Amino acid sequence: GTYSQRSLAVMDNLAPLYRLKSAKQEFRSKQNEESDHLGYRHQRLEQVHQGIPVLGGDVSVHFDPQNNPYQVNGKYIPDLTLSVTPSISATQAVDAAKADFVANKGAVVDAIALVSGPDLVVYALGDSPVLAYQIILRTRSDTTWKY
Repeated sequence: GTYSQRSLAVMDNLAPLYRLKSAKQEFRSKQNEESDHLGYRHQRLEQVHQGIPVLGGDVSVHFDPQNNPYQVNGKYIPDLTLSVTPSISATQAVDAAKADFVANKGAVVDAIALVSGPDLVVYALGDSPVLAYQIILRTRSDTTWKY
């Protein structure tokens, strides 16, 4: 199969080590595989929780020139149980991000543009994973801030 399919199979084989339930349900390909000048291939997988991306959870599966998997590295967040139902709406999240941008960056509300988002994510870069919206804002002066 494809490197994406093979990488999911590798992760299923390693499931007991990672406390993984199903690689097909907990990962998706982040991009097509990359190859290096030595003939090795590398497939990045993004962790998802109930279909929502987990920021801070991604792994790479590496294949040698004979296409045998030989290494996995990255970070997987096991045992996620949080609800994927947000407590605020996407509009409320954008309004809060803009208000924070004004308060902390001195921007004028009318000069703030939404670049991308709001995208529902599991933010797992801190001590305890939480459901959040990822939002990227920009001012007319081209200052970009990511929430």
